[in-house]
Amino acid sequence: MSLIFFVGLLLQGCSSVLPVPGGNETCNEGFYKTEDEFLSALKRLNIGMEEEDVFLILGRKKEDLSVLDREDILNLLYGGKNSEIYFYVKNDNIDLSKINGYRFTYKVVQSEHGFSSPIRIRTKEHGYNYTVSLVFQNERLRDAPIVSGGPVNKTHSATVFDYLSPKTVLNHAQD
Repeated sequence: MSLIFFVGLLLQGCSSVLPVPGGNETCNEGFYKTEDEFLSALKRLNIGMEEEDVFLILGRKKEDLSVLDREDILNLLYGGKNSEIYFYVKNDNIDLSKINGYRFTYKVVQSEHGFSSPIRIRTKEHGYNYTVSLVFQNERLRDAPIVSGGPVNKTHSATVFDYLSPKTVLNHAQD
């Protein structure tokens, strides 16, 4: 009994200062040295630029990016489903066979874990997570790049028991 009390007291005393190694979650980190370099490259893109110039400024190749399908492109251009935007495409005289699009993610998020109580684990995440979509018509940038996401700065916590739920145990057993 005294050993359990001592361990509990030790954990309580260290709970707010005992860091646990976290991890990094990255995507395409090596293409830019900093977030500012990435954002600066996006600012240099102009509507009407040729595809090859856009990729040169971004330091990317077409093969590095995800190709957007027709529905993704229409959603980017008009913000709706195919059936809702057919009217706009028809009236804008857009030849969808001459439109193509690409998407890529630039993400660097660092996680740090720590105990906020003897049974509660706190995770702090900071960094950035951007998704960039590019639409080209006749091999020229049709619109400004569509950038979503941004800085990440969040904290969440869970108890040790949340990680020991039957669902978690079964999910790990299946892997």
